[in-house]
Amino acid sequence: GQQLDHGYTAVHLRLGHLNGETRTISRMGSPEPLSGVLRVVSCGLELSNQSGISVTHTPILLVTDHSSLRSFAQNRRLANVVAPNYRSLHIGTARRVQSDEHYSTFVDLALLAKAKCNVQSRSGYGHMGWLLGGGTNCTMSVKSCLSSCIKDPDTKLCLRH
Repeated sequence: GQQLDHGYTAVHLRLGHLNGETRTISRMGSPEPLSGVLRVVSCGLELSNQSGISVTHTPILLVTDHSSLRSFAQNRRLANVVAPNYRSLHIGTARRVQSDEHYSTFVDLALLAKAKCNVQSRSGYGHMGWLLGGGTNCTMSVKSCLSSCIKDPDTKLCLRH
């Protein structure tokens, strides 16, 4: 309630390895995946800071289909990051599941839509969440987040090699 008065930032990462999908989806481009994930989370934290959202009071919301990363965030292993407490399911790839198991897909979409700020994967799903939320101008693509590190690797958003 009160913590969400100033909104929250949602980060959507389409990486694969969700319930019903065993393959990796390569949507990040050049950095190795772990470095890319950490950079994108940093961009989400920076968007929050720029928008007046205190991440110590209102952590960023990580919506990802990667079950291990989602579990890691659910267990508060990333500072100032939370994740929904259910498993993710992809409508297009999940087979032989009960219809109510698809509810999580729509809850994730609603959470993306309600976010004040949004970091979007190259994904129609994340983009749809942003559009449903009114297409706010507090947004950044994963691609622009990662390219900002290529342009200036010494910024606080980027990891040094």
